[in-house]
Amino acid sequence: MRASPAPGGGRARRLWSSVAGCSAPSRRRPNPSASWRADSWWRHTRRPTSRPRRAPRSWRRGRRCGRCWCAACWRASAGRVAARRSISLLPVGVVAGRTYPAVSFEIERERVDAFARAIGADPADGVPPTFATVYSLGTTAPQLFGDEDAAVDLARLLHAEQEFEWTRHPRVGETVTSRAHVASDTSRRGMRFVSLETETSDARNEPVCRSRALFVIRS
Repeated sequence: MRASPAPGGGRARRLWSSVAGCSAPSRRRPNPSASWRADSWWRHTRRPTSRPRRAPRSWRRGRRCGRCWCAACWRASAGRVAARRSISLLPVGVVAGRTYPAVSFEIERERVDAFARAIGADPADGVPPTFATVYSLGTTAPQLFGDEDAAVDLARLLHAEQEFEWTRHPRVGETVTSRAHVASDTSRRGMRFVSLETETSDARNEPVCRSRALFVIRS
């Protein structure tokens, strides 16, 4: 009696496949996720090139486009750098020690009530302490900003610090007078620092409030 052929190579393998009705076992089965892993690895590990692709002509305007720095963009950026350098070369210290004329301000009920409601205070409590930004700083800062020698660029202006020191709080209906002078005008790290001090007094020339503001003009 002859034994049935076992699965293997050659004629026996073909005979087993035809009898059993199944395909012969392969030595290396395909991995369907191999191509996906290769594509995912490439997409997640590649890095952008150092110089991106040049933008089309329709994008070449005086600004940075979405893909690269084109020729017009380089020219525009060079002009901005030159403008910043010219601003940094403005004379610093010209207005240091300068005193501006006195400014009088009447503390009206309507303005006090509007200011109190804006900050969430009760108008019946009188003049809020921070109302000094109106009768002290608000009356003298425009003198500095409007000074041609100061050359303050409002687009690059930053109100960095603000201090108030009260002797007493004014009353509604009272008229106060503020006098401002530039305490310092210096430059550090390409930025300009201007300190403005304001003395506010009442009708009897008694001190009411003292203000110190630090303005930074970026180059």
